[in-house]
Amino acid sequence: MADNNTPFREATSIITIGSVLIAVAGYVGTIHGMPGLAAGILWVGGYICAVLPVIPIWAEPLAGSAGVGLLCYIVSMPLATLLAKRLAASQLQNVERHTDELKRTRAKIQKKERIKDDFIVR
Repeated sequence: MADNNTPFREATSIITIGSVLIAVAGYVGTIHGMPGLAAGILWVGGYICAVLPVIPIWAEPLAGSAGVGLLCYIVSMPLATLLAKRLAASQLQNVERHTDELKRTRAKIQKKERIKDDFIVR
């Protein structure tokens, strides 16, 4: 495992990617007029446009989906440590599984070498 790729960084990356995908899916769903999603995203976008008057009213779907994505990011970031523990445990299991596989393969190779050494030609 590289120093730059710790389980906590992987967990934060997964959470960030998930939040961005939620924001994009919310925007696309709003643009295409999905019944429940569009109303919710437009409601959030209207509230954000009311609180931040700099954002124009035509950017309501974008502001709403960005708000939902940001909220998902903020809510799920405290769970990064739990996700990092899971990732570390699964990485450890993978290392142990590969170690066992290498031991079995090495034993097979040594057995073949011993059989070849025992072969006597007359």
